[in-house]
Amino acid sequence: MKNLFFIVAALAVAAVVSVVLSSKTEDAENQVGVTATLNGISDKTVETIKEKLATAEGDERPVAKEVGPWPKAVAKSVDYDFGRMQVKTQLDHTFTIRNDGEATLNLKAGQSTCKCTAFTLSKTSVEPGDFAELFIRWEGKFNDERFSHGGPVYTDDPDMPEIRFVVHGAVDDPVKVLPEGLWDAGTVTDSAAGTFKAIICSKVFDDFKITEIKSNSPYIETSVEPLTDKVRLEVDALAGFFVNVKVLPDMPPGLLEEKLEITLDCLKDSPVIVDVTAQKNGAITVLNSPDALWVASSSGIKLGQFSAAKGRNATLMLMVQTKGMTEPLQISDVEASPGFLKASLEFDSHASHEMDRYKLLLSVPPGIPPRTSRDGSNPGTLKLQLNHPSGQVLQLKVAFSTF
Repeated sequence: MKNLFFIVAALAVAAVVSVVLSSKTEDAENQVGVTATLNGISDKTVETIKEKLATAEGDERPVAKEVGPWPKAVAKSVDYDFGRMQVKTQLDHTFTIRNDGEATLNLKAGQSTCKCTAFTLSKTSVEPGDFAELFIRWEGKFNDERFSHGGPVYTDDPDMPEIRFVVHGAVDDPVKVLPEGLWDAGTVTDSAAGTFKAIICSKVFDDFKITEIKSNSPYIETSVEPLTDKVRLEVDALAGFFVNVKVLPDMPPGLLEEKLEITLDCLKDSPVIVDVTAQKNGAITVLNSPDALWVASSSGIKLGQFSAAKGRNATLMLMVQTKGMTEPLQISDVEASPGFLKASLEFDSHASHEMDRYKLLLSVPPGIPPRTSRDGSNPGTLKLQLNHPSGQVLQLKVAFSTF
């Protein structure tokens, strides 16, 4: 009998636990469903749902009396245009709500939109003739040409139960670099420099200065001049400068790739970094080949995809001016990254009495790890010191991937 009693009791406890767990699971599923739904709807709909949820949770708004005297809520301004602000910064503004009625005005701040970090009233009861202040602070997290956020304040004025306040404007980067990306000064010769003209401007600051431009290359010179009014209007900027870049004729043959560090007084701790490039032909010219793609503008060779177990060989043709040469062209030193990249030279033929052809043999040996990848953003490099009387150095970028 006792055993039967314990069995019945155990079954009863199990039933209760099952009901509780079922209820909790259902609640959790409902919560997940609501969250998933919110992720797929507009900000405006989300804010409406937030307001309704707040009301459902006991957010009691002021209610107007059925008979007077009544308060009268007056807001001189409910809309504030802040113009432009810098992305990832905050601004704030204070609105005023005055009571021009004959009874105490009761206020309650509603649910503000998600970009507002503060939406607070200085007081919630305002006597006749007095006023309250609504303080709004907002953050421009992302670039947005049509930033608009705010929220409601609820009152017990029967003629004005809700006043909606909004701040709006544009959120933008502090400065713009035009063009974006690489600044290419073109081809440099022994008699002509390579040049490039760029623009640094701002839609946020109406007055800023370029305080310094630094480069590690002795072959780069820069100068700065204010934008003309015509160009400033064309790029829709408040202020800006032309940046003139000159790559001098005495740069060595080959590809020049350097960085400019441009310091602005409005961004002292965050200099603008741009890449500058220029090309100068020399006594040694690299030509394309049928078994690899040579990109002269970047001194790059693309080996494609190949088996790591088999490796890869490729050949580039070199046209070499023989003036001043007393011995065949040779590689005197190699700097390779990764270290397994190999390079060697073979004489091919006499092209003319002033030019010889050489084969530049490049190899990735078999046995390197599979899924090794070197692309345009992280290429392998080869720096070849040669015995040519011109002193020209060959610098190559090598892109490939293995399987």
